[in-house]
Amino acid sequence: MLKLISASYLIALILLSLIPVSGIEAPGNSDKIAHFIAYCGLGIFAYFIARSFNMRFYLFVLVIAIGVLLEGMQLVIPGRSFSYLDILANASGTLFGFGLSWMFKASTETPRFGGCGSPRTTVPVKHREEKERN
Repeated sequence: MLKLISASYLIALILLSLIPVSGIEAPGNSDKIAHFIAYCGLGIFAYFIARSFNMRFYLFVLVIAIGVLLEGMQLVIPGRSFSYLDILANASGTLFGFGLSWMFKASTETPRFGGCGSPRTTVPVKHREEKERN
């Protein structure tokens, strides 16, 4: 279900990025905020559909590449304009979304014995004594 929602979100993002717009100008830098929020959401979806670190890394790179590609395609769409600041907002949003997701996931998981970052004191006393004898 999450993959379907993620794919729908991505399709909506692509369509909104490529629809020709004329005469509508965003006040100030509000479009940069919109880019940041949109790619933050995409980053969150990408983080949670991936099951491994490698897959998350590839999806992170893919989401940033999609942002760059869509921004580049706006060069040839009437009423749209290319902006390096939009690319920066896309990448920043993606990074923030992945970071937020990582913090959420880390705070809701219980540490496993022997896992990265698990404290040494969580080793049961019986196992510790067996290790010291061997």
